[in-house]
Amino acid sequence: MDINLELKKSLVEHNPERLEDALYFLTQDNVFSKANTEVLCELLLQDWHFSHETIAHYLQQLKDPFSIPYLAATATKRFEYLAYDDTYQLARKCIKALAAIGTKEAISSLNNISMNENSAISGYASKELIRIK
Repeated sequence: MDINLELKKSLVEHNPERLEDALYFLTQDNVFSKANTEVLCELLLQDWHFSHETIAHYLQQLKDPFSIPYLAATATKRFEYLAYDDTYQLARKCIKALAAIGTKEAISSLNNISMNENSAISGYASKELIRIK
């Protein structure tokens, strides 16, 4: 199975089941690579699925600087299906991914997030900045 193709098809079709299947096989086969980064980043911004935390986790493992603006944008984005989550775990995962990347651009994004009006989100970013230094 061409996982990257399946990810792209799920993006084009807005098919959450196909996306979940592709992500499952990505995990099982441990085949994620930087070749997957672009489509994972595009998927991270979409609001038609429920796999954002899984995608952020993969991007953390990939540590590809390409994903920095996508992770930064998602860290402060609210998805309706996560409205119940007052601990902002998606933001936390995006922030952890930015810290794992660790480039100047990633650290700059963390600095910006640390000034967010949401104290939980800004706290996660501040904690990672302290840990990095």
